Order: sequence, then C-alpha cells, then structure tokens
Amino acid sequence: MHFQLDLNMLDSSTKTDHENLQRVIHLLHHNSIEDKALHLLNIALKDDPSIAMKYRARALRCLISLCDQTTIQRLSGQDIDSIIDLLECLMYSSQLETFGLPYTPTDFKLCAKDELLESLLTMQGHNPDVLKFVVCLCIDKKMWDPKIWTAILRNMKDLYMMENLFHLQNYLSAVPELWHLPIYVKVWEDLLNPSIRHQGQKEYSVVENYVQLIRCPCLLKLDAHFLIEELKISKKPVLALVILFLTCSSNNVLQVFLESVNFERIEKDFEQLSKRGTTLVNWVKNWYEETKKHTN
Repeated sequence: MHFQLDLNMLDSSTKTDHENLQRVIHLLHHNSIEDKALHLLNIALKDDPSIAMKYRARALRCLISLCDQTTIQRLSGQDIDSIIDLLECLMYSSQLETFGLPYTPTDFKLCAKDELLESLLTMQGHNPDVLKFVVCLCIDKKMWDPKIWTAILRNMKDLYMMENLFHLQNYLSAVPELWHLPIYVKVWEDLLNPSIRHQGQKEYSVVENYVQLIRCPCLLKLDAHFLIEELKISKKPVLALVILFLTCSSNNVLQVFLESVNFERIEKDFEQLSKRGTTLVNWVKNWYEETKKHTN
C-alpha cells in the first residue's frame, strides 16, 4: 500500500487501531523476540479462512516493526520483497472484506485492478471509505484512467469530502494526465472558493491559501471572474489580485478592481506573503503598487 501518501484519510477507528498496534509492538520487544516472531509468522503466513485478513496483516506489520530484514528472511524462508508484497495484499484484502468482497491475497494480486475499481465505484461509489480505498489503490498502482478518476472526484465532491479532496488535489498536481478532466477543474474551483472550501471549518491564513492557489495546475481554466468576486466578498483581496495578475494583466482591469477593495487589507496580506520571498509575490506586489499610484 502507498505508505508515503498522506491524504488525511484516517478515521478515528483506524487511528485507534494504529495506536493499539504500536502498544503491542512495544510489548513484544521484551524477552525472546525470535519466539514472538515465529508466532507472528505463523499467523501471517497461515492461509486459514478462520483468521481474518486484518489480523494476518496486523501480525505481519508487527513482525516487520519487530525484526530486521535478515531475521525475517531467515525465519520465513522468503525474501523481504515477498513479505512486503504479501503485507500489501493482506491490507488491501482486509479492506475488501469490510466492503463484503472476500478476496484472498492471491485473489487480489491476480485480479484485474481496473475491473475491481469499476465494480467498487458502480456498487459502492458513494461510500466514503470505498472512495478512499479506490484512491489509494489507483495511486499505488499508478492508474490514471480518466473514467475512473472522473467517478472518484465527482463522488467525493458530491459527498463534500473537501479535506480529503484538498490533500488529494495537491498530490494530483503532479499527475498531468488528469488536468484536462472537467471534474478536476471544477473541484479546484470549489477548493479555491472560500465560501465552499472553508464552510464550517477553520479559517486558513493568507499564506496557506496562497500556497494552495499556486499549486493549482489548471488556474487558466477556472472561472476567474467568479473566484475573484468570491475572494473579495470573503475579504481575501490579495488572493483575488494574484488570480487577476495570472489571468488578466490589464492595468485597466486592475484599476477597476482596486476601486472596490480595501488597500489596508491588501497591504497587510502582502506583508505576510512577502515573507515567503517568491518571485510571483514580488511581481504582483510591484504591479499593484504601480497601478495604485495611477489610481490615486
């Protein structure tokens, strides 16, 4: 499974499970580690239907945390890559069990992943946990099928999974195969729109909002006029100014914009952004200051 990607998708039960696993690992470090390792291997490698996949996965995770690679290879008779591969299959299979799909690790390894994903999205595509599973599997296997990703993003948007989408879209900014999708662009519009993105959530700083803005790879495809108006209403004029600079560098348009915003708020926000020292911020600030002179 994709252990490096942080999609902020762990729910409270998964976090509790992880904490309990760490406690077990701590206890197992005492006394004879090798005996405990053999016990864990017996659980993890035993193809017994009476042992749930999640317990086999937990046993293998404990083993990998408890022993070095040489010990694991010696006790199991398998190379470490095979053990890691089994862990991945067990973790995915344990998740599929919770969705009512009884896959063994071998079943999962050999199945056509695109068909599995399409089936999950068709039958259970409005289950948030299924969507998180599908996202992780797509990223792990580097599957960028436009049809599958359109369904993923549309369903996550419909379910208002904004925090999950925030983390996901930042990751997908490095996946140009998806930038042309209409739903990809629409999700970015929602994420950059403060009336949608932050509804009922914490208020983000101007710097956090700016970082999010410049990560958007499809900025020129967004409804810039709508976003600018929304940012003005939300008292984030400096972000509106950045969009204006990137999408329409006409001084006349900027002058009209400046007539409707609070200079003090813009300059306060520029003070915060200037600490980042980016070239773009300096360009926008210089453009703003030159136009402001003519406006005054």
